[in-house]
Amino acid sequence: MNSLENNSETGGVDVLPPPALNEESRTRNRKRVTLAAMCLATFIAILDTTVVNLALHAIQTDLRAGLAALQWVIDAYNLVYASFILTGGALGDLFGRRRVFAAGMGLSPRERQK
Repeated sequence: MNSLENNSETGGVDVLPPPALNEESRTRNRKRVTLAAMCLATFIAILDTTVVNLALHAIQTDLRAGLAALQWVIDAYNLVYASFILTGGALGDLFGRRRVFAAGMGLSPRERQK
């Protein structure tokens, strides 16, 4: 049966409702949403690092810092960033990956409805 049928009562074409989502399509949608969320998180991390690198000139000018001091700025930033990543992983093991990821992205976790 076609999704479009001729219907004289409505004076035109009648569209059938979409089929109910089965478990396979829900799993596929969940995987796509997970992939999109991880791509967004990676983009934010790369953007954050890029902002620090772009700020190096202003840091050098304002603090009259040399090359060695700028290297320390980058090293200190990367050290703190890595410690947050390790802490986030440990918290994810304790409280659940989804909840910690949502908290880290500033989202309020919703209860999953079945």
